[in-house]
Amino acid sequence: MISADCTFARRQQNCLFAFLALAAGALLCDLGLAQVYGNGKACWRDAPCSVDTGGEVGAASRPAARKGAKRIARVLRKKQAAQVTSQSGGGSKISEISESVDEKVAIQIDQNDKAIMELALNNVSNIIDYYKGKGQTVAIEVVAYGPGLHMLRSDSSPVKDRIAPMALSYPRLSFVACGVTQANQSRSEGKPVTLLSEAKVVPSGVVRLIELQEQGYTYLRP
Repeated sequence: MISADCTFARRQQNCLFAFLALAAGALLCDLGLAQVYGNGKACWRDAPCSVDTGGEVGAASRPAARKGAKRIARVLRKKQAAQVTSQSGGGSKISEISESVDEKVAIQIDQNDKAIMELALNNVSNIIDYYKGKGQTVAIEVVAYGPGLHMLRSDSSPVKDRIAPMALSYPRLSFVACGVTQANQSRSEGKPVTLLSEAKVVPSGVVRLIELQEQGYTYLRP
């Protein structure tokens, strides 16, 4: 609640900032990222939080605040992944590459165009052959979302005859489908959209591409 001391312009502005800060602190506490001290101010958990006599977070907590913001993003992504349910209707859960590889490549497919899909698969083969020739290993993830999901649909994929043998012959190659797109297409078509057995489902294709680039994957769009 805004204090009765808050009257005109500047005090009202200060009280608004205080109200927003309290709301943000409550959210951080709910996420388990902040702790509340005796003066009622929230600081990033495990951060060197210095508080002056006026009850304001000191400069020592600012670097921790930046780390905390990144931590919030990670928590929210984990919560989003946990919300994926059985409505996916096909495909298996994505698993991370745990072994060490020499190169990692993420390929985006967002168009229902056979020529683009064929080009992407040609790129996959060329990349694999190149690193194999150097005696090195490469992990490749093909991420399909939007109209590009047709690449991995069991009923409409124009390249499914190529996907099966490629996935079988190279275990570090993954085909990933966007769960949001799958649900939307199922709803708009009034029937379950099933995927190829080689397809692995993630909550969001675009978020997956962001995560892969954060993990050091090279981004490629045919």
